[in-house]
Amino acid sequence: IVPYGIGLTYYLHFRDQAQSALGKKYDVVEFNRMLLTHGDRPFDIVQKDLEKYLEASGASATTSTSNKSFINPGKIGLWVSLAATVLILVVVFVRKKKENNYQ
Repeated sequence: IVPYGIGLTYYLHFRDQAQSALGKKYDVVEFNRMLLTHGDRPFDIVQKDLEKYLEASGASATTSTSNKSFINPGKIGLWVSLAATVLILVVVFVRKKKENNYQ
């Protein structure tokens, strides 16, 4: 579940970049075409494709996008570990509760 959440976060970030850079010229169909045309690829390549798309659409990619990653890679491991720990605790708690109800 966590990788899907990270992918969604990237997608929403890219969409927000395109919407803020293009304003009323933003076209969801063209944006999705840019995302899907080249298939599965790393997010840094998608970021470069987004910059090309924005430049071709008349927006300045240098002012509308940032080369900095919006997700701190050092903290991703922390959040994944935290999420996994919480999930394990919930599973253990639910199992213990079920065991107590059956006795």
